Amino acid sequence: MEITILNKGLSPLVELTLANGETAKIQRGSMVYMQNVELHAEMNSNNHNGLGGLVRSVARSKATGESIIINEVKATGSKALVGIAPNTIGAIETLALDQDQQYYLNTGAFLAADANTSYEAVRQKGLDKVFFGGTGGFFILHTTGTGKLLINGTGNIVKMELTEDNNLQIDNTNVLAWADSLDYKIESASGSMGFMSGEGFVDSFSGRGIVYLQTSNLEGLAHSLKPFLPSN
Repeated sequence: MEITILNKGLSPLVELTLANGETAKIQRGSMVYMQNVELHAEMNSNNHNGLGGLVRSVARSKATGESIIINEVKATGSKALVGIAPNTIGAIETLALDQDQQYYLNTGAFLAADANTSYEAVRQKGLDKVFFGGTGGFFILHTTGTGKLLINGTGNIVKMELTEDNNLQIDNTNVLAWADSLDYKIESASGSMGFMSGEGFVDSFSGRGIVYLQTSNLEGLAHSLKPFLPSN
């Protein structure tokens, strides 16, 4: 799968080029156009190369708010193109997955992936009953496999690299993805810290690895629009 990001900025369009017979996974509702491609919904059957079992998928859906339906596209010719775009206004980042590099993903971060990559829901660490990312989820997503995976965020995406002598704290709602080599925990933020999260939680990272954060979040956007919406 070849990835070309068009119209770079806060309203990007991604074009996926597939070899004849090649497949890819895309987030439900992200399709803009396709050429020489078959599209069908994958209910995440018990396929070791798929996204996991149906029970695990239902758990992920209830815990993170993501749909259990992931669209699969398959090239039916030599000139197969798929155009996709995120549902939110924001940037896109490409993650390279291999045996030495996997990531945890926040709710809604997944956009598209090679057929040989996948993810599964895992229980998050930290305070009891903390709603990760402000979405009410007790689970986060862990990637597996080898290949390319696309994530999307609200606003711009910032890449931060930690070394072992760093300790990084990020507002809970702005964390997008991070390397599974990092240690992390969710902590209560002091009122004097001035973080954006309405819940008052921050994610604390330590170790060596990469963290991707989004400069905005849907919860903050919703709160900013609330005064302008009808009271009814």
